[in-house]
Amino acid sequence: MLNCPHAIISWLLFYMVNTMLRSLEIQNFKGIKQGKIDDLTQVNILVGRNNSGKSTILDALVLFRCALAGRDYLETDGVEQVIKRRVQRERADFEELWFRLDTDVPIILSAALAQGATLTEEWGRDLRGTMRCGSLEWGIRTNNNSPRHQQSTGEWLKLTETIGEVEASRLARIHLVDPNGIHAPFAEKLWAELVKDRKDEEIRKILETIYGFTINYITSMRFPREERLVAALPEAGIAVDWLGDGFRYAVNILALGVFLQGTALLVEELETHQHPESLRKLTETLFELAKQQDLQLFLTTHSIELINYALEAAEEKDVDLKLHHLNLDQEGTLMSTPFTRPNAQLMLDIGHDPRLHYKYIKAQ
Repeated sequence: MLNCPHAIISWLLFYMVNTMLRSLEIQNFKGIKQGKIDDLTQVNILVGRNNSGKSTILDALVLFRCALAGRDYLETDGVEQVIKRRVQRERADFEELWFRLDTDVPIILSAALAQGATLTEEWGRDLRGTMRCGSLEWGIRTNNNSPRHQQSTGEWLKLTETIGEVEASRLARIHLVDPNGIHAPFAEKLWAELVKDRKDEEIRKILETIYGFTINYITSMRFPREERLVAALPEAGIAVDWLGDGFRYAVNILALGVFLQGTALLVEELETHQHPESLRKLTETLFELAKQQDLQLFLTTHSIELINYALEAAEEKDVDLKLHHLNLDQEGTLMSTPFTRPNAQLMLDIGHDPRLHYKYIKAQ
């Protein structure tokens, strides 16, 4: 029980830090004509039928980040990532970002932030030209594109006057990882940074715990002719991308989880290629990292196992979690129903599958 002003203030600061985004409103973006996801907290699990808007929510968050930083730490162009991550095409057709390809109506994204401010971004037909700070590139390769350098620009200073430097920095570091990353082991791009303070060793220990086999170390080296991550096992060295898909996906997720701090990490279908026991341990680990690294998590899933593991991990790790059931009608209206962890657990206990909540809505 909090019984003093200092304790109350400390609790409020903790809650605010861990809920970077409180809500996100979307207009005219991809399959969503209009909608809002509200009551966001530290861990947000998005469920619903196929084509209910789960992935589009993640895409909207990446596009929102692009208004501040066009590229992420992995030098990934955010706009092209949103367009190409599901269908690999040679060129990015920007009009595909608009609801029913109607570029005459602007895309509008509006987010309520933890400290009470609201940031609204609008994209017209000239997508690049309408970005507030589209030239910002927060990559780790060049000093000129570092966050410290960009904080001196006029657009950045104007933005920080509106929402504050801390919130702007948090928004500009949003990262997305999805199953396509299994075939593009981007952890290699971060490994030199991870080694500096031995976070590579933290990842190694986590992987041993999750997958149950001994890894002496993981390093980046030429193997045999290309630079890649190699896991030194007791009997041999094996390229990480020779290992199972679930293991490789976990390496990429964990690399971002231990590298990022004070931002949002978006993970598409965490359960992809994971054995149930590995999924349970990976979920627990990700929730621990959320607390350790001050990360707000957005996870999409169709897995009842992941939902159960997440509810258990949230209670055990004392992490605030909400389950958001999404429903998207044929006119493009998005409806979101949030459930707290106790309510979601109660639903499961009485046999009500939260993934099928749309049937209850229809009955009512």
